[in-house]
Amino acid sequence: MSGRVQYIDSGGDLELRIKAKGLGRASIFLLAWLTGWSAGGFFAITQVIGQIQKGGPIAATIFLCAWLVGWAFGEVFVCYALLWSFLGREIVKYHEGMLTLKRAILGLGRGKEYNGMEVRNFRPSLMSTVGKKISLGMGNSGNIAFDYEGVTHQFGMDLTEAEAKAVIEHVAMYMPGAISEKM
Repeated sequence: MSGRVQYIDSGGDLELRIKAKGLGRASIFLLAWLTGWSAGGFFAITQVIGQIQKGGPIAATIFLCAWLVGWAFGEVFVCYALLWSFLGREIVKYHEGMLTLKRAILGLGRGKEYNGMEVRNFRPSLMSTVGKKISLGMGNSGNIAFDYEGVTHQFGMDLTEAEAKAVIEHVAMYMPGAISEKM
């Protein structure tokens, strides 16, 4: 079984923990970029405070405040990307007939619940391999798909085809009616 997927079987319940795929060398770049970006932001904050205290030009203060809004979005996004790549997990649980999917960093994150009796057609997802993008734990993406109430849902970001099939085979032990015949 994959080193990225942890299978936890306890008392008839299923729990899978799928580690986020790291960003590789991009992490080093992002850490260096974040250092400079943070320094620039803190410098801009001190400039805004100085402008306000000295009664400096209002246009410059407004520009710096607007720039700081963009700076804050960049700061939060890169921090989230790094945290997801180092500490992110997809948690899949099947307990008392409910399937729960959760994307979490250090256990914190929102999950979605699905009635296990209504889940159909677990399968490897071909769409997730088209136009590969960096997965940051956001959105409905993954290499395993299933249908629920007429909508396709996905999880298992960046799993290989073999890993996805192994996860589906494991899920089949708990939810045999939800597995696609052709896999």
